[in-house]
Amino acid sequence: MPKKGADAEKYDAANKDFSEMKKSVKEILKNRFSVLFADFLSGKERPSADWQESYLHNPLLREAASLVVWSQGKKTFTLTASGVVDSTEQPYTITDKPITVAHPMEMTADDVTAWQKYFTNHGLKQPFAQVWEPVRKAEEIAKDRYAGCMIPYYRFLNQEKHGITVEDHDFHNDINIFLEGCRANVERIDWRRHEINVEDRFEVKEFGFNKYTRQVNHIVAYLDRVTVWDRVRKDDVSVIDTLILSFGINSSGFWFSVTNSLYFSTKS
Repeated sequence: MPKKGADAEKYDAANKDFSEMKKSVKEILKNRFSVLFADFLSGKERPSADWQESYLHNPLLREAASLVVWSQGKKTFTLTASGVVDSTEQPYTITDKPITVAHPMEMTADDVTAWQKYFTNHGLKQPFAQVWEPVRKAEEIAKDRYAGCMIPYYRFLNQEKHGITVEDHDFHNDINIFLEGCRANVERIDWRRHEINVEDRFEVKEFGFNKYTRQVNHIVAYLDRVTVWDRVRKDDVSVIDTLILSFGINSSGFWFSVTNSLYFSTKS
């Protein structure tokens, strides 16, 4: 970059080039993070040699890789400025096993906690909530988990990256909502001919799945978050984990205090 004032024409041209370069870098990172999020949900693996060629030798992609936890089998690692480390920040040697974006479903509880502390202690923000993704057990998910919970239409719109698809037929008369990997009966509650509002309510009457995958777990985590207060109102104790994760509350009187506060707030 020419020094400001030395040559106004050259400085302006260089400054314009630099601004365009920054925009391009941001766009490249945005696209890469979209790919990594899709891999997070699918569990797609990449050959170790290909992964190393992309992320160890490209400065920009290496920076992106440093914000994500990776796995080879049961072992997890990330990149730092000084090398490759595991969750205890000890050196990790990359092997020839396939590499994928790690998922808490396939990690030990200690490993998940260690990675959460790692990103917090280093002030690093992940491009998506990877190590903070809540994990549920398949047997915990009852088919009426979301029955009685009113979900506004906007919660389903433009959520394709999360595995949620909306189909609008006959000019708003027929709205179909699909949750990838799930068997869900989503019923429209508010209905007006040829009209729909983003606040109109829908209800997941029944929820199920054939196999509890990363994608299904992500949709459960999403629905848990958007139905949290309705599930508190119907005294669903399965909501407590979502509230603890969201608000960091773990006292023994938590459930009573939340339900009691909610009761009075809804009465006032």
